[in-house]
Amino acid sequence: MKLGFLKPRDSNRILLFLCVFTVSALIPSLGFSQAVSELKVFSENFISPTYTSTKETSFQFIGGRFQQMDASPLGMKYDLAGAYSFEQPLLSYFNISEAYHLTTYGSSEASSKVKVGRFKKTWSELDDHWNFGLIQPVFQWNPLNPEQQGLTGFNWEKNTEYGSIDLFGSFLFLPNQGPSFEVSSDGRFVKGNPWFHSPPENARISSQLYANEYQIKRPSDSEIILQKLFGAKIESSSEYSFRSRLSHFYKPSNQLALAYKGSISTSGRNIIELTPAVYYHQISALDFWYETKQIKTGIGLAYDRPDKKINFPDSEGKTVPVFEDAFLSSPFFEITLGQGWSSTLQYIIVSGGRVSEVGEDSAKNRAPMNIRYPYEEAASVSVQYYHRLRRGEGLLGKASSLQSTKNDFQIVSLEGEWRFSNLWRLNAEAQLVKAAESSYQNRNSVAAFDNNDRVQFGVSYAF
Repeated sequence: MKLGFLKPRDSNRILLFLCVFTVSALIPSLGFSQAVSELKVFSENFISPTYTSTKETSFQFIGGRFQQMDASPLGMKYDLAGAYSFEQPLLSYFNISEAYHLTTYGSSEASSKVKVGRFKKTWSELDDHWNFGLIQPVFQWNPLNPEQQGLTGFNWEKNTEYGSIDLFGSFLFLPNQGPSFEVSSDGRFVKGNPWFHSPPENARISSQLYANEYQIKRPSDSEIILQKLFGAKIESSSEYSFRSRLSHFYKPSNQLALAYKGSISTSGRNIIELTPAVYYHQISALDFWYETKQIKTGIGLAYDRPDKKINFPDSEGKTVPVFEDAFLSSPFFEITLGQGWSSTLQYIIVSGGRVSEVGEDSAKNRAPMNIRYPYEEAASVSVQYYHRLRRGEGLLGKASSLQSTKNDFQIVSLEGEWRFSNLWRLNAEAQLVKAAESSYQNRNSVAAFDNNDRVQFGVSYAF
């Protein structure tokens, strides 16, 4: 599609996107030796014969990424990525996973570090491995492949020969970044983003079918963002490779709670008023593991205690969620072999964490509007291989499988990259999904994307 055929605002977005990454590309020449800039053109193709989420099945993107591998001489570190879709702007995204300033005091063995901004840390092995967004928010452009983002605030870290201590605080909260969506003038969710799971278009009330019309009572940005977050972490180490970590946070959940209220209009439509709200929870995480150069194995535990009462504005007549405490556990095993091979095996189980609803429109045998965790049980295995050809050239391949017996789904992912020079790369990936229908008993977020089998091809230029 030529630029001249785009809407003015779409043209401006592309030009702004290109300007941002052009400026980013110049930063390495200013002394940021560890900065890497990448421009990428890729195609996302949905191949399931039963795919109906959008009219188009193929989407073309121009994107890029700027990443500061280590803190620059000025103490800054960034990790920015974005992409623009020509066919469907709703699929475009901009992801700021990290952007912070680092100040280090003292020697490396007994140093203190102060970070201000948005940064990622390992607060919990379980949260790092599964990207549930228990502590750090996640980027969910593709909900089947979430990526961690950093917390935003102030962190003080003290290192000693016995381990480290972290103290975190903030009055700025950024929740999960989910897929974009749009609501039409008649209250229908536009079918423009295959990664956004729309609520039902119709509802049966007293044996009569009604068309749903949605109205979102969105709180102001300040009501969402201006929230307090506090947390701490203690990590121990020993000369025998046994390590442990204890973290505790009191913070808003990275996923907003959703209340709703239905009423029949004079035109015969079912008007559903949706009200999102921030709610707090306490999350405690405990990790034990053994680590060498080749092996890392252990277990990650987490106890999630959400507030039982959520302050929805004007909650009278609304159906509201009630969240149950949850205990999560995940044993894991990672191994790095010779000749470029590595593998990971892990398992997770969620005990509790159910969501019930209270209100006029609640129903015992209907799945609730809110889902706290993507699934309740799953096993994951992945294998990765890198074969070096010549300097700056190589082949990278990765295969992984995520499967749940309890939630009855399987996701198979394949990734490949051919680095045929220091600057140019060819990329390909595929993701195949098989899932049973979601129900009151089988609550998971994978079932909504059962028809989203996809393949992606692209070429990137790094400089």
